[in-house]
This record gives sequence, structure tokens and C-alpha cells, in this order.
Amino acid sequence: MGVRGWIVLVLCVSMSWCMVVDNFDVYSGGLIVSDTISPKTNTNFVTANSSNIIGNERDLGLTVCSNIGEYVYMANVGGGYCSFGASYVPSTGYLKAQWDGEDASLTLNPSGLGELDFSSYSSFNISMRSTRTVATLALYVYSGSVNEFCSSNVTIPRGFNSLYNVHIPFSTFSHGCDFAQVGAIEAIFSTQGLTYIITDGLSVF
Repeated sequence: MGVRGWIVLVLCVSMSWCMVVDNFDVYSGGLIVSDTISPKTNTNFVTANSSNIIGNERDLGLTVCSNIGEYVYMANVGGGYCSFGASYVPSTGYLKAQWDGEDASLTLNPSGLGELDFSSYSSFNISMRSTRTVATLALYVYSGSVNEFCSSNVTIPRGFNSLYNVHIPFSTFSHGCDFAQVGAIEAIFSTQGLTYIITDGLSVF
């Protein structure tokens, strides 16, 4: 975990100037999607429940949307980290982490968190790295309906050792949501080919 990211998450436990969305301590294990047929789209899904997760639930979905021949995609959450990787031949896939209340489903509930007020905060914070520069993170915030959303996209820094702390200011998001009425949050990690992504917890401050 990046040092600054670890400090932010620890302080968020007791401070009012930030809020932990998910510290990735709660285990969501062993998502694997593999096949030898191309082209083919496959998805695997798991849910984790805990009062330490915003909305008491994290939905995690792993999808491979294009491939050439044999592929294996893997994802795991636990111990303060979320990891996502691909192996074998070039392929394209993504990992979706969804916080939309307790519904045990990857189908979005855009009002599942109620109307959380993020207006006293100004940015998302996450530490992460990727073994390739083609990896990206897209954050989505919903305000009660699927048509009321905003998003921001960042390139995941490339590296092989320490995680890089990344701030994603609310001002970088597209228009369409109300940060004073947050009903759901989605983080989509996308990659192509032989890539490994690792992140620590997500918070707002």
C-alpha cells in the first residue's frame, strides 16, 4: 500500500474530514474467468458484506469482453488490497467494484446508498499501480437514477514495487450527478493483455 494512501485510510477511521468507501480488508475471493474459445464474453461475480464497507456490501464482477485463443483473468480482494490480472494471449477485460447497497447483485441500484452527502469532501483517493500503461480506472457516481451520473477516468500509474497515490478531484468528473446526493459508486479497472493491477482502499476527503 502506498504510504500516503495507508495514512489516509487510517485517519479516516476516526476523522470527519474523510470517509472510507472500502478499505478492501473484507475478503472477496478467487474470481477467475478462463476459456479457450474466441471471441467470447464471460463474467464472474461475487458479493461481500460488512459494516466496514459503505452501504454494507461490495459487488465485484470480472468480465472478459474480447480475446484471441486461451486466456485467464483473475481478481481477488482482501488484506487491504484489490488485485486484478490477466495472463496468456492478448485479451481485453475489466473488473467492476460496485457499492450500491445490499442487493446481492451486480445490477446497478443507483439509489442503493440512499442520499449520502459528499459535499463536504472534494476528491476520491486511491493508491494503485499497473505493470502496463494501458490500464485505466473509471469512477462513476450515481444520484438516484441511471441517467443521473458523472464519471472520471484516470490512467493507472505503471510500476512494479510501491503503489502510487492518486487523487481524483470531484472537479474532474463529468456533469450529471449531485455529490450531495450519492446513491451508488462504481470503480471499473480495465486492462489489455498481460497486465497486473493492484490497489489499496478507496476513500473520499
